[in-house]
Amino acid sequence: MRLFIAGLLAALGVVSVYRELLAHAYLVSADPPAGASLQASPEKITLLFSEEIDPRFSSFDLYSDQKHLLQKLSFTVEEQGLRVVLALPQLAPGAYTVAWKVLSAIDGHITTGVIPFGVGVTPPDTASAETELDLIRVLVRWGRLLALMVLVGMLLFMRSIIKTLEEESFSVLWGLWGLAVLFSAGELALYGTRVGEPSAVWTSRVGLTLSVQTALVLAAGMIARRAGRWTWPVLIVTTGALGAGAFSSHSAALNDLGATVSHLAHAIAGASWAGGLLALGLLLRRRDFPWGKVLPRFSRDALLSVAVLTTSGIYLAVRHVGTPEALWSTDYGRFLMLKMALLSGVLAVAALNFLHVRRHFYVGNQEQTDLELLRRRVWIELFMIALAIGGASALALSPPPNVVPLPTVLVHESNGLRVTLTISSLRVGPAHFTVQIRSHNGQPVTDHVQRVTLEFRQSDELGAVSAIAEPTSAGAFVADGVYLSVAGEWEITVRVRLSTRTEDITAVFAVEAVR
Repeated sequence: MRLFIAGLLAALGVVSVYRELLAHAYLVSADPPAGASLQASPEKITLLFSEEIDPRFSSFDLYSDQKHLLQKLSFTVEEQGLRVVLALPQLAPGAYTVAWKVLSAIDGHITTGVIPFGVGVTPPDTASAETELDLIRVLVRWGRLLALMVLVGMLLFMRSIIKTLEEESFSVLWGLWGLAVLFSAGELALYGTRVGEPSAVWTSRVGLTLSVQTALVLAAGMIARRAGRWTWPVLIVTTGALGAGAFSSHSAALNDLGATVSHLAHAIAGASWAGGLLALGLLLRRRDFPWGKVLPRFSRDALLSVAVLTTSGIYLAVRHVGTPEALWSTDYGRFLMLKMALLSGVLAVAALNFLHVRRHFYVGNQEQTDLELLRRRVWIELFMIALAIGGASALALSPPPNVVPLPTVLVHESNGLRVTLTISSLRVGPAHFTVQIRSHNGQPVTDHVQRVTLEFRQSDELGAVSAIAEPTSAGAFVADGVYLSVAGEWEITVRVRLSTRTEDITAVFAVEAVR
């Protein structure tokens, strides 16, 4: 009898413990699943839990990739509290995270977790082929570049070539300054709207650069107004506004000082050429002007600008395009060919103007017929340069073909095994994760591996999400998805379950995801 009672008590204890374990409301599945990369914004997310939840004490929060709370999601409970349907707003392209916290209706235990996913995002190696240009952004970038480049070039023309010219002849400078301010502020506003986070205007590299450029252009006008004329300090400030763009450009992304300097030289040389042409187009109506001195000097400066543009342009094209096939197979390559075609036309007209100046003005002649013909061709040359700047604006907003982030390789050694984690990209969005397990002598370990799990934890606030890595024929284990859904520091834990060990091999890696 005693044995029977003891056995009964033991059985009841086991049942109670088992029930206690099952009483926690664990997430069984999600639709769409964690890490999904979706083409369009989903209308809902359906979660299935292992136990009934208490909706009064459960919450589901939607976060942006900057870890900003976007919305507390409304939800409905179905199937006696096992299924939860979350209603989602219309989401712009980007990475998102749903952080959930539920209370079990059985025993009152709380469980938490996250569902990261992406909308309209593509892996880094295919982004260049899939990205579509926003026409409004291209036009606004075009207006800013054109106004700022011509403003800088005209100031350089005034200060270095025709120092004695009365400044009333250049009232157009204020018009250019106003356009530069308008388009700079417009591009900054468009960037903030596209990102969807006001703080990105002063916290992200692009937003900070656009803010600095806008501030410098405004400062240039204030300096000119206070001084009563367009002085050298104004030229320096406006040139700084133009050159600042090089530090958030595709060239800066290469982490190559030569590329950044080439981008800067390319912009200033183009500004000198375009602004000087506008000044000439406005002044060539005047007969009483020392054209025998001005035109030869400008021709030499323009020839130098062409040399700098050509040299820096070839270098940047090689660095950004990578292969000849990319010229016609990518948007960036096609826009580059368009820009090159326009510049070829500009150079043809510029060659005619250069020969005209050598023939008629190097010897001091300035016949009216020759001056008028030159004026018409100067305006044609300027118009074609403006079109080429439009092509450059499209280039600036198109991802270069060869900008593919290098993979990050992390190694952890534990219990005589080496666990290597390779991450295709540490940018927020889709990524490819590869785990390799090797012995102390470098041989792959696959026979005894039962399961490889990756756990992604951004913070205690958001919780963690896990993914099972699938084996490949190469002896590695891979997982794909939008698991790095928030910018900032992440902890990735790799757990390897072996049939030859009683405990999992655990490797913890700290990484930082960037936008």
